[in-house]
Amino acid sequence: MSADTDAAAIRRYPELAELVRLRDAGMQFVPIPDTDGRIAELAGFHGWPSGPVDAIRVRSPYDAVALRISRDERILWETSGTLCDVVAALLALPAPADRSAPHLSLGSGPDLWIP
Repeated sequence: MSADTDAAAIRRYPELAELVRLRDAGMQFVPIPDTDGRIAELAGFHGWPSGPVDAIRVRSPYDAVALRISRDERILWETSGTLCDVVAALLALPAPADRSAPHLSLGSGPDLWIP
């Protein structure tokens, strides 16, 4: 998008400024449709060269969650809240190689069992 397009969209929907901040920091986005084909949520991700992935899921300006996942799919960091709060926390998160970055696993999802 151009700066003019961004500005016009942000004037209409001010919360989009947060998503532009993430896009400018290297995050890519994918719209997730509902069963009727309308956009139900937005998923964003940024893969780091060392393997971890930062991700965000946005359902509304008041419902967002972000996390950092290790290469082996362990959750290293997670936060939820308003879009503004989640984006601020995500942008404040140190790069994975930084000494102060989270490295301990908070948990992991269950393995998918396929019959």
